[in-house]
Amino acid sequence: MCILAAMDKWMGPALAACWITACGGETSRAGPLSDTDLASTGDAVATSSTGSPDGASTSNGSTETGATTDEGTTTDASGSTGDRPPLHLPGGRPNYVVALMGTKPNASWVRLATWAFAEDGVIEEHFWYWDQTQAPVQTDPYLTRTNTGYETAGCPEVCDVWTTTGFEPGAWAPHVRTGEWVFDEQDRVAITWSSGFHETYAVVEHDTYTELTLAEHEYAGVSAMHAAVFGSHASLDAGVSIADIHDTGTLDFVIEANNWDAATHHNDGTIYWSTYFECSGSPSVQGMAPDVYHTYFASDPAVDGRKTYWYHQLTEVALTPDCANIERGGHTYELLQILDDAGEFVGFVGVETSLLGQYTGGSIVSHMTALRGPS
Repeated sequence: MCILAAMDKWMGPALAACWITACGGETSRAGPLSDTDLASTGDAVATSSTGSPDGASTSNGSTETGATTDEGTTTDASGSTGDRPPLHLPGGRPNYVVALMGTKPNASWVRLATWAFAEDGVIEEHFWYWDQTQAPVQTDPYLTRTNTGYETAGCPEVCDVWTTTGFEPGAWAPHVRTGEWVFDEQDRVAITWSSGFHETYAVVEHDTYTELTLAEHEYAGVSAMHAAVFGSHASLDAGVSIADIHDTGTLDFVIEANNWDAATHHNDGTIYWSTYFECSGSPSVQGMAPDVYHTYFASDPAVDGRKTYWYHQLTEVALTPDCANIERGGHTYELLQILDDAGEFVGFVGVETSLLGQYTGGSIVSHMTALRGPS
């Protein structure tokens, strides 16, 4: 059966920034993480080995809280804005999920984040960061991937669901930074991170959520930037079940994919949830087409909040007889759910980070948009 249209155009070892949207509660911060927690992990924001413009560390070395990035970002900035009247929040909504991708030759990067806007003009970001150079020189998928512990029990085949290390259940965003935001003269949201770097977004209003579209940025050396930013009143700690997601019909997606040693290419298609089995013994769904591909989504909102895991693979890449084969590739996507003001599922923003190796096609970044189709 056909589960994901046009999938053969972009399957393969990959790193991808994706946003998937279908059609969100109370305000909250994203996950149990504070500046103190960040310092204690030994993984504070530090200068990237590739000069990555989002200011994340690309090594496992310990750094101190408040370390400066290549754009000057610090993790202990106060974000103080002085005395000024309260601001009307973007679209009137405080809580946003975010996926960004910057394309650079063999150093394309992705950032997956939550943003919390405050009326005093402060913005707080909690984020994950990966880039293509984090792929090992010699192929070894176990260096960059972790078994989530979820499997498709109760579905036709019982298969493991993998994710990129650092996003597994219980792992929250390791990096934190603050900034200031205002509306500019064009009524766009202008963000100044603590380093002085700027991002500017136009505000697009929807009935039950707000979308921010990237208008300006200061990321040097990137040939293209892709951004997906969606927000509502729904708590950033809350998520919906895989069963609820499975009931939403379809997701129409657009993908911009960047392969190691190759140009960025465009693909689009549709996810048909009706072609996925809802697994009776686990919080997962499974799409299968014998001799074609396997695809699995998994998440438990009681454990993962908005985090969702997507793992899939084409037969032509290599499957085991019944399941996607971690040793031969497969795609690992890290997703955050978009919820509307009522807490209903809108879709996902996310990144794929399949960092299999530094060889042609071995490390791919893709930015993906998918909007929920009519019910």
